Amino acid sequence: MIYKYKALSSDGKELRGQIDASDKSHAALKIRDLGYRPVKISEANILNKDIVLFSKAFNDKNLHIFLYQLYILLKSKIPIDQAISLLKDSYSNKRQKIIADIHKEIISGENLSKSLDASGSFPKLVTNMVEVGENSSNLPEVLNNLSKFYKNKVIFEQKIKNALIYPIILILVTFLILNFLVFNILPSFEEVFRDSSMQLPFLTRILLGFSRFIRDNFFIVSSIFIAIILALLVYFNSNKGKSFIERLKLKFDLYRIFLISNFVNMMRFLLKSNLTTARAIEIIADSNENESLNKDLQKVRQDIYEGLSLSESLKSSKIFSDFDISMIKTGEESSNILEIMDSISEYYEYKLELKQEKFISYFEPIMILILAVIVGFIVISIAMPMFDLINTI
Repeated sequence: MIYKYKALSSDGKELRGQIDASDKSHAALKIRDLGYRPVKISEANILNKDIVLFSKAFNDKNLHIFLYQLYILLKSKIPIDQAISLLKDSYSNKRQKIIADIHKEIISGENLSKSLDASGSFPKLVTNMVEVGENSSNLPEVLNNLSKFYKNKVIFEQKIKNALIYPIILILVTFLILNFLVFNILPSFEEVFRDSSMQLPFLTRILLGFSRFIRDNFFIVSSIFIAIILALLVYFNSNKGKSFIERLKLKFDLYRIFLISNFVNMMRFLLKSNLTTARAIEIIADSNENESLNKDLQKVRQDIYEGLSLSESLKSSKIFSDFDISMIKTGEESSNILEIMDSISEYYEYKLELKQEKFISYFEPIMILILAVIVGFIVISIAMPMFDLINTI
């Protein structure tokens, strides 16, 4: 859950920002860990949270570039404050301001991880891993691994977006055709039928009545439609709405595969950074936005602390399959968990591509069929009285 906060720094400067926490107490604790004294904490909702009109200041692509630049500078033995100052000059607008604020925090004595966290512009995975790199004196390597992770994430998510382009185009075409018919074609036929004063078939009366109702009440219908959209946005931005959407998405195999693939890639990345399994699970749970997966991972982490292996801990999960658990168990027993994680990642990337192709192969004919039924209904409704009109001439 996201909370907005107002806090005071050690020198009395007022700070405002957002922080991800399970409740207000947890948010206050995390703010104090940053070295600030919380003054006001409130839950961020659609009315009071910071609104981003176009995109986040640092999306995955920006993160890949920023982290790689920082890796190169630190690898070249440039001090962290100078490295951040150099990066500040290579950015503009909002990103430059964020990096400038991070630079101020660093030169005032804060470390990089807390400075990144205080900015509220970086994912928990980044701030957690930077903290790990600082504590292990291996920050450049961690930044390099993070950069590679976000690069692969961008490539992976682009494949998902490419798979959705065609279905979205079909939906838009269907919507535009319906609008063109309702506002341009049907009114012309309505005038012809009205002048003929003939008895129209039932289907034709329904179609023309619907078209007339939409035209005569366009602003009312549009207002109701916009109000419904806004109400849904408010609901889906609430905790209850987000929980509903997450449960709904888990019913789709494509999303579940995407979730597992993302988990495996993160786990592989964290284990390669020499983190313990328990710490890796903790970071993934802290970085992940899916509530159902988070609950599973919190239980997994607790089981690992109690002495169970990762594969045994995952058995209680409703998301991971027997295949996943069996593969991870094989890796644990052979002390070769990283190679097993690589294999699982490759398997799910391949499976995801197959699911994408299958999704498109089903979606395409369904949308074409729906479009054909709509257009066919309109054509038949218009053709029937036209034939009757011709026969009477």
